[in-house]
Amino acid sequence: MAGNQVLMTNGSGIAVTPQSGQPITLNGKTVINGPLEVSDDATIGGIGFLEHLHGGVQSGGSTTEKPQS
Repeated sequence: MAGNQVLMTNGSGIAVTPQSGQPITLNGKTVINGPLEVSDDATIGGIGFLEHLHGGVQSGGSTTEKPQS
């Protein structure tokens, strides 16, 4: 498709750039070996990583409940 780009460079990785605003879709099991950097929010199981809430918060040594959407 016009506007899509896959760039493989010598020594600096692989850059995949879709047309503006279009997603990159990976189908099937995806394995990442090593750290993952995300420059914006990530949604996992329908819950946003940056803006999610936790219930059961108390001061002291308590822990929180699972994230809420």
